[in-house]
Amino acid sequence: YERHNRYLVPFGLLSPRYQNRDEITDALQGMLRRAGIEPEEFKGAPEEVRTTMQAAARESTEARGIDVSELNDDQMTDDYHYYIFPNITLNTHHTGVMVFRQRPHATDPNKMYFDLQNYARIPDGAEPPPRPVHTTYKHGEISIGLVLDQDSYNLPRVQKGMNSRAYKGLLINYRERRIRHMHKTIDDYIYGPDR
Repeated sequence: YERHNRYLVPFGLLSPRYQNRDEITDALQGMLRRAGIEPEEFKGAPEEVRTTMQAAARESTEARGIDVSELNDDQMTDDYHYYIFPNITLNTHHTGVMVFRQRPHATDPNKMYFDLQNYARIPDGAEPPPRPVHTTYKHGEISIGLVLDQDSYNLPRVQKGMNSRAYKGLLINYRERRIRHMHKTIDDYIYGPDR
């Protein structure tokens, strides 16, 4: 994607690190519930949770009047996460999209603004709801969801570490190649791609 990148987060699967491959874990039970399936009524194996969730999501979404006929099964469960250089992130799902925008603070390079917008698909023929009021919160005043709360908790600590005397440079493992790609793209803009 040249300057941009994406990663896909599959849902409804056991972690490869989880030893008991026969158990419907608490995490899988929670995913089943969110798909409208009571875990106690699910009679399948753990590897069938994902396809069961996908079928249930397709059925319930179409029953609400939202056309998902052009989406594949993975798009019914998974998080498609797109990074648009230099500062936009899209988390797309079958019922909507979350948009993140990271903006620099005007006077402090160790701070930033994080804009979060949620967009939901409207059923065919339904009236759009009124536009929500724009609200502003300081870090930690409200929950923005488990994963984003964890990320925002870590950010100031990572930034503090990067400003410590012990910090000698960024070490990125192969799983963080998207961060490496972003920094290379920034460097290409500043110094030119042929440096």
